[in-house]
Amino acid sequence: MVIPVAQLLAADENPAALEAARAAATDADPVYVLFTSGSTGVPKGVAVSHRAVIDFIDDFITRFGFGPDERIANQAPFDFDVSVKDIYGALATGSTLVVVPRALFSAPAALMEYLQGRDITNMTWAVAALCLITSLHGLEGQQLAGVRRVLFSGEVMPISHLRAWMAHVPQATFVNLYGPTEITCNCLYHVVDPAREYPDGLPLGVPFAHREILLVDGEGHAVTQPGVEGEILVRGDSLALGYVANPAKTAEVFCQNPLHNRFPDRVYRTGDLAAFDKAGELFYRGRIDNQIKHQGHRIELEEVDRALEGVPGVQRCRCVYDHDKQRLIAFYEGEAEARAIRDHVLQTLPIFMLPSKILPIEAMPLTKNGKVDRRALLEKSREAAAARKARLARNRETKGQP
Repeated sequence: MVIPVAQLLAADENPAALEAARAAATDADPVYVLFTSGSTGVPKGVAVSHRAVIDFIDDFITRFGFGPDERIANQAPFDFDVSVKDIYGALATGSTLVVVPRALFSAPAALMEYLQGRDITNMTWAVAALCLITSLHGLEGQQLAGVRRVLFSGEVMPISHLRAWMAHVPQATFVNLYGPTEITCNCLYHVVDPAREYPDGLPLGVPFAHREILLVDGEGHAVTQPGVEGEILVRGDSLALGYVANPAKTAEVFCQNPLHNRFPDRVYRTGDLAAFDKAGELFYRGRIDNQIKHQGHRIELEEVDRALEGVPGVQRCRCVYDHDKQRLIAFYEGEAEARAIRDHVLQTLPIFMLPSKILPIEAMPLTKNGKVDRRALLEKSREAAAARKARLARNRETKGQP
């Protein structure tokens, strides 16, 4: 049954019915349903239980030392799971939740003044939001002296943007968070070491309490060897209940642990690829659905992204693959010249991974939930190609060519 909020507010309170509902409630009941951003094109309603949220938030606030004096700057909309940490973290500690006006994210100077004026102590933000500020030079000449921690998630954080934030907010602890909506916010975290170079990017880190991370190959076997990619699976009480009115998809990804069949042991298949390094740290390697086959080779788009982001003058890069034209296209933010980028990455990437086009872009298009929208980039490349084709046709007509 779906009841609109307006109808609920207009109804008379029924104390007996409320008491009966409370008496029948369990910690396995849903506390909210969040719809994914739809990376595969069809958003899914993820139902999360009271137990999962309490289990995560209790560990989250304890692990990072949240107290009642926190002033939490809420960047994410309430229908995006990054906000779950803000909302329930504030409720659990009795601290203050400061909802940042959406319009300020197009005015970095005013946004910084807003954060300073409200004595913000905590920023749990999407990577795209942090990158937007550094891309627009919003940190220059600004101080956020009261900020104790900056936690980020949603995408891979480009090291150049991270360094800019760390330079301007040196007193803060920076934490890389990983985890999809389906496992209740996050399952892994890595506290950034200011003295470490991170030549391979940020590791995903170690698990939060009551979570286990498994890495398996396409046959469901455990992956433990350094450098070998596998899919990330998550087990523990934090798993969502499943997808609303979608039992087939729920059964597909919330499934039995493939490493044994001795008893029911539910895991969530994230669709994310990762690999251990020689030191045993886990590194994100991209999405299974971002793995393409080009010129007979399997390529993860994120691997090309990382290579281009290692070029001086490139702040952020996202690649797309045009299946119709069988070509790889890179979009980047920064001051570097496309030819210089091509020359640089030729030293590190095999020729089959070199994008056929490397295009500058003022700002990455974002999904509703603040992640870079690769589909919009692909559409932008197709529009640009159509415009070039039209210009060539007009030039031929002008010159009287057939």
